[in-house]
Amino acid sequence: MSFCINISLPFPAILLILYMAAEFIKLYEENPDERKIKHIVDLLKNGAVIIYPTDTIYGLGCDLTNRKAIDKLCWVKGIKPGKINL
Repeated sequence: MSFCINISLPFPAILLILYMAAEFIKLYEENPDERKIKHIVDLLKNGAVIIYPTDTIYGLGCDLTNRKAIDKLCWVKGIKPGKINL
């Protein structure tokens, strides 16, 4: 199973990873869409992993109380879940 994401975005955005399926959601700080925020929260509650922009790089995130999400995050990063320091 291979997986590649090319991220070179000229605007703030959140990309949600669900193993091989991905959803691209534009979310702007100046005018956030409440429906999109609710959708993102629902996906996170269901174990999604997100890629989000920071000032200098992109970060990975998930719901740390969801074991399925942590397993996905470890899979994306290529690390063993027992090696993650939470």
